[in-house]
Amino acid sequence: MLAVRAPFLGVTAYMCAFAFTGWAPSWGALARVVPLGFVGSALITALYLLVGLLAFWMSDISPIWWVWQKLMFVLGGLMLPLELYPDIIRRIARFTPFPAALAGPASLVLGVGRVDALLRDLVIWSVIAALAIWTVFRRATSTLTVNGG
Repeated sequence: MLAVRAPFLGVTAYMCAFAFTGWAPSWGALARVVPLGFVGSALITALYLLVGLLAFWMSDISPIWWVWQKLMFVLGGLMLPLELYPDIIRRIARFTPFPAALAGPASLVLGVGRVDALLRDLVIWSVIAALAIWTVFRRATSTLTVNGG
């Protein structure tokens, strides 16, 4: 679903950026941003899957979902750029996947971010997310099997 929606969202974002600001990113910046943005989107999707897997143990995961979304908005730089937050918030954000998946690819459009650091962070967080999903899914299916479901 992400592979189908991403091109349409990308073209729409490019056209809106130009329509509202009169400026559009260079093709070189887009060549760096598009693949890393896709990896960041896949990482966010994997993290949503991880939150969804908690439904095996909790009857209602809405509170976790709400907290997760608020953390994503604040620590991912969606509400304000991370540079505008106090130093303690920026330090906390570094220990979460949100800057790598959200603010990182966006910073490349403006030429502020570094591709090598972002790629490293995306790979690390993708591996962590994959291992967490694999572990939680195995525990969930074993719980289901033991309980006869």
